[in-house]
Parts: sequence; C-alpha cells; structure tokens
Amino acid sequence: MKKRFLAGFFIGIGMIAPGVSGGVFAVMYGIYDKMLAALANIFRDFKKNFTYLAPIALGGIISVLLTSRLILFFFVNYPTPTKYLFIGLVLGSLPTIWKEVNSQGFKKGHIFWFFITFVIIAGLAFLQIKGEGLIPPVSANPSIPALLFYGGIIGFGSVVPGVSASFILIYLGNAYEMLLAAISSLNFAILIPTGLGVLISIVFLIKLINFLFSRFYALTYSCILGIVLGSVVAIWPGFLWGWQAVLCLVLFIVGFLFSVKIGSLKAKNTFK
Repeated sequence: MKKRFLAGFFIGIGMIAPGVSGGVFAVMYGIYDKMLAALANIFRDFKKNFTYLAPIALGGIISVLLTSRLILFFFVNYPTPTKYLFIGLVLGSLPTIWKEVNSQGFKKGHIFWFFITFVIIAGLAFLQIKGEGLIPPVSANPSIPALLFYGGIIGFGSVVPGVSASFILIYLGNAYEMLLAAISSLNFAILIPTGLGVLISIVFLIKLINFLFSRFYALTYSCILGIVLGSVVAIWPGFLWGWQAVLCLVLFIVGFLFSVKIGSLKAKNTFK
C-alpha cells in the first residue's frame, strides 16, 4: 500500500508538471499493467479494484494539492524560463518514446503518421500565432463541456506513458493556468467537472488505448511522438538575451537531463 501511495504521489506530479508523464512513473513503480487492468475492469470486482486503486488515487490527490500553487507561481511570474524548463523535460523524454516506437518493430510507414500528427499540431500553433487560430482563448468561466474535455486530456495523459497532459493543456491557450489556479483555490465549480472528465476518459478510453497498444503499438507511439514534438513548437516562447538567456538555457538543460534520467530508470525498472 505504501508503494502504491508513493507511486500515486509521483503520478500526481506527472499529471500537473508539464513535460513529465504520470504514466511513466506508473511504469517505473511497476504498477502500470495492474493499474490499467483495475481501471478497465473497475466494476467487475469493484471492492478488489477499488482497494488497489485507492492508495494511488490518494497519493495523486495529495501531490496535486501540494504542488499546484508552487507551479502556478513560477508559471505566472516567470513564464518564459518556466516554459524552457518544461520544453527541456519534454525533449528529454523523446529517447524514451523513440525506444517504445522501436520496441515492437518500426516501419517506414510510421514516419507518415508521425509527420501528419506533427504537422497538425505545429500548423495549429502557427495559425494561432498569426491570429487565425482555431482554438479560442479559455474564458474565466469555461463551459462544462470544455472542462470535461480538459479532464479527458488529463485522463489520457495519465494512462499513456510519455504523454504529458499538462503540456497539451498549455497549448490550448491558458487552460493549464486556469486549472492550476482552480486547484490552488479549491474552486470546485471547475474541479468537479474536470475530475468527472478525467474519470470518463479513463473508464471509456482505457479499452481503446489497450486495443491500440496491442494491435498498433509502434504506430500509436509514432503518433504520440508527433504530438509531443508539435506541442514543443506550439508553446515555444522565443529567445531572450542577457542573464535571462543563460537562466533559460540552464533550466532547459536541467529539465532535459531530469527526463533522460527518469527514462533510464524506467528502462532499468529501478523501482519495480
């Protein structure tokens, strides 16, 4: 139980810190397969599955509540250096994702799907910069369908190793900042629909995700790789000069090395 609580705590960090995947921490702690099975069959043996998942959920909730205010402070007051840290975290995870692409047979056709997903995400970012974006700014009082959608993204990122849901939310305007503020202030009008979206996403997409990984593992991760790289383009904050440029470079390197280290721990199954 202590191991699952600790795993849940780090999964929570992965859910809220852009560039870090909660799913990767689940793999590192050796609970990923069992967690997916419990989620996919939650109602088949509810007591057993609930007992298994409860410490993970509790650790995740406590982690999110403890870290949200700190991350929000840096994201609001030092946005550009913070984004460089996040970009470093994301790019440092690419070797891990690439290993997953190759682990079950890479084919030249996968490059096509990587290119398609990359162009879609990067293209939307370009239109957004030009003022022709298809993604409207997030309002101070987003609709319930929007909050369910954001929760769905968080749920997806929680169960797919290598995908940072928070990083995708940054791309969606100020959705990430809005959700961080809601967590910090315990705004249940936002948190309840978002949490419901997380649950719906996990329950209803888990079988689809299992199907895709069982039948099209390398292709699916090729698409994920395209989404990840396209998202980097989407939130690129530009260049700074002087001491701020040095700070951004240092944070980028720290984030990159941290993700590489996390990926190596996953590969070695250090925590299993």
